[in-house]
Amino acid sequence: MATYIFEEMTSEDAENFAPGDILRFSSAAATPANVSVSSTGLDITFVTSGGKTLAFTGADLAGAGSIDFVSSFIAGTDSTIVLGDGTDNDFAFTTNADGNYAYGFAGDDSIQGGSGADNIFGGTGDDSLVGNDGHDNLFGGAGDDTLEGGDGNDHLYGFGLTGDPSTDTDDEINGGSGNDYIQGNAGEDQLYGDDGSDRINGGGDNDYIQGGSENDTVNGNKGEDTIYGENGNDSLRGGADNDLVGGDAGNDVILGDLGDDTIDGGDGIDILTGGAGADVFVFDTLDAPIASTDEESDVFGLVDTVTDFTVGTDVLDITLTGLNAASDIVLQGDGVTFSTAAAAQTYASSLLVNHATGAIAAMQVGADTYLFYDSDGEYTVDTTIDSAIKLTGVTAADLTTDDFGIVVAP
Repeated sequence: MATYIFEEMTSEDAENFAPGDILRFSSAAATPANVSVSSTGLDITFVTSGGKTLAFTGADLAGAGSIDFVSSFIAGTDSTIVLGDGTDNDFAFTTNADGNYAYGFAGDDSIQGGSGADNIFGGTGDDSLVGNDGHDNLFGGAGDDTLEGGDGNDHLYGFGLTGDPSTDTDDEINGGSGNDYIQGNAGEDQLYGDDGSDRINGGGDNDYIQGGSENDTVNGNKGEDTIYGENGNDSLRGGADNDLVGGDAGNDVILGDLGDDTIDGGDGIDILTGGAGADVFVFDTLDAPIASTDEESDVFGLVDTVTDFTVGTDVLDITLTGLNAASDIVLQGDGVTFSTAAAAQTYASSLLVNHATGAIAAMQVGADTYLFYDSDGEYTVDTTIDSAIKLTGVTAADLTTDDFGIVVAP
């Protein structure tokens, strides 16, 4: 393996350059603004603003596979470009420079970044790419790839930088620490944001996505995806097809979007929207509401909200302590409309006095319906409501037991 300095290379050096050799940019003039790299097929061309051009032909890189790549070169002092030889490559950067590049080409490659901001391209084959420290860009390319960003705010892509993303297969991508951007694209991908506030896109096919800690933004896109926000206040979108979307801990905003979706906000104060299709809203954990003792005041919080529940189409799948059957739901259809949720809660408590176990009372508050839930079986006139669910724009009198799926809690 030979090492060449870009600024010092001759035409003879270019002819002798072979896959696996190292090309170094050592000049302080090698900045992102004045160095570019482009390719056509097997040919690669580097150009500086000072007029120096270095071109590698397909013959120079025989057996290395093609580079599907047109980009601005992110250069820095003493940056390195490593070219694989088209077989199963295993190499790691040992420098801390920003702007290092590695190309695996064909073969099942294992490439480790250094401490700087690395740019790693797996190419075809089943590759393992690790960014380590620094703000890295990782591109798996075609094949079943495993990408791990490591520390830093990384951009991780299951596919190549250009080309047809639909040729991508099944990737596993881990963001690591930092605020990462992860793109799965085609194939049944496993995408993990891990630490940091991450942005994750599943792409086509059926993906499994975990946001990780902190506040993540996730879009499943196409396919029947399984999405979990985990910790943090997450923004989750199922996308097309029938998705399972769970917020877990935190105050989450969830949109099922197209398809018949199953949505579970989990802990926290969640805002749930099913979108098109017949959706199921799952409630197996709820927070206690905060209501003013003044019934004229509408100070009422810690309530999960379903923004677009469609009576007769969507279903509320409720698994809460004390609920045993549909008979535990009190549908308040006598035309009483309350101006505040606090006043409705007081009236709901009186309706639940005679229930021996847990129960839910549906009450009309303005244009919305509130479902007040009590679980402990200790019923008095002053029964305490354990939690509540708000159904925006729903008329309580329109609800029937068919709109509920009561699952007996274990």
